Amino acid sequence: MDVEMRVMKQIDDARKASGMSQEQLAELIGVSQGQVSRMLAAKSPASLAETIKLCDAVGLDLAAVVARAESSAG
Repeated sequence: MDVEMRVMKQIDDARKASGMSQEQLAELIGVSQGQVSRMLAAKSPASLAETIKLCDAVGLDLAAVVARAESSAG
């Protein structure tokens, strides 16, 4: 699993833990639910701005998320 996929998995796990739907997340960041689904599955690359918005919306610190994703690369 590459770093982008691990970042998106952390974001999706935080979304699920908070009880937030993809639809709610999409509304918070200003994209469609389909786009959120594709970004979280790492099927459609998220821009840096979108990744920041995703992290903010689920209460994650982007730097910490990236650091964890990079440290788990193997």
